[in-house]
Amino acid sequence: MVGLAMIGLDDLVAGASPASRDEAVSLMGLVAAAQIRLAKIVADLAVASAEDRLLDVAEAAEKLGVDRAWLYRRTRSLPFVVHLDGAVRFSARGVDQFIAARRGR
Repeated sequence: MVGLAMIGLDDLVAGASPASRDEAVSLMGLVAAAQIRLAKIVADLAVASAEDRLLDVAEAAEKLGVDRAWLYRRTRSLPFVVHLDGAVRFSARGVDQFIAARRGR
């Protein structure tokens, strides 16, 4: 398909047909990739809309597998720390995201 423009998803939805079998197969791949991406977005939005809860230092330390002192030393740099009326709390959702981001390292 060198030099030929392939129809887009909008064209397909509007009723246009692919010019060849190869173009149809390529469009099927694009549709499948878009469907997978959208499924991930929907799943991420469902998780994001779940109510977050604040953990105290003991709960957060247990969830992370660290001691309390480790958490307290890093309250200025960790992305899931919540300062609430002079107390330090930790976003449960933020802790989960922190762990998930580091799993592959």
